[in-house]
Amino acid sequence: MSKLVSCKACEKDIAKGVKKCPDCGKDQRNWFMRHKVMTFIAGIILISILGSALSGAGSEEASTVSIENETKAKSESEETVYSIGDTFTAKGDQLEISIIKFEEKDVVGDPDFLGKKVSDGGTFAAIQYTMKNVSEEPVGMFDLSFD
Repeated sequence: MSKLVSCKACEKDIAKGVKKCPDCGKDQRNWFMRHKVMTFIAGIILISILGSALSGAGSEEASTVSIENETKAKSESEETVYSIGDTFTAKGDQLEISIIKFEEKDVVGDPDFLGKKVSDGGTFAAIQYTMKNVSEEPVGMFDLSFD
């Protein structure tokens, strides 16, 4: 024999374990059972937060390395400035790149159709260049990195 419990809304006796009250139709499940997807997402977020908080022991060393790499990258990028008409090599002297044109823009593309407007105080830099493979090996478009 099943036990009876009172409805959360109308307080009439209903069978234990029913999802809805047969009299008033009020959902008898708790929030976690009604929103299983949200409960799952919240659980994943909670586990991620706990995991990152507990693994913070080596974060100081990692952030130091990250700052050193960032500083190194900034200093390397500030060392070389190219002008229109300049030619330089990249990818281990496999590519010869020539700068043709430089423009500062406020809008890229058609702003009414998938175009992008610059944010306040910013500028888009449009650089037109040519790239020539000067080596014997093929170079794919996705193999490029300008280290």
